[in-house]
Amino acid sequence: MKNFIFPRQAGVSLPAGRMVFWILMVALIYQAVLCAIHTNVHAISVAGVGLTEAVIYIACITVLIKRIRLEFVAFATLVAAYLFLMAIFRNQLDPKGFRDVMIPILFYGVGREIGNVKYADSLLKLMVLVVLAFGFFELFFLDAFSRIFNIFPTTSAKAILPPAPTGRKIVC
Repeated sequence: MKNFIFPRQAGVSLPAGRMVFWILMVALIYQAVLCAIHTNVHAISVAGVGLTEAVIYIACITVLIKRIRLEFVAFATLVAAYLFLMAIFRNQLDPKGFRDVMIPILFYGVGREIGNVKYADSLLKLMVLVVLAFGFFELFFLDAFSRIFNIFPTTSAKAILPPAPTGRKIVC
């Protein structure tokens, strides 16, 4: 059962270690990079974010494509058919549903590609350090953080609720 979806052979060297490293690091920091680009260089649209996520998913698939079993393809096809059927019943296609199903499956497979507990542990420690460095940068240097990553318009836009019955806007 352990090797059902993404089989690994015992004793196989790290097949795509560098690719897995870069996929996981890009998945960790892409939103911060896009936010910095949006703040300082050029506006990034929702389509740009979606395209970036698609590139990450395609990179995951390129790592996994050699090891995916037929049972997994059949399962993924059934899930996709179910989501398409639900889209027909709702009369609206919801790509978020596909994305939400795809993310855990792809990253579980990428994690299985590491195949080395010591390497996975060191990679996890590095990723934790990146997150902590980013968080401490925001905590201790908020002005510089706000100049590089201007998140206030986005968060304030999300915090505005629809007009109340009296016609006033409520801000959280």
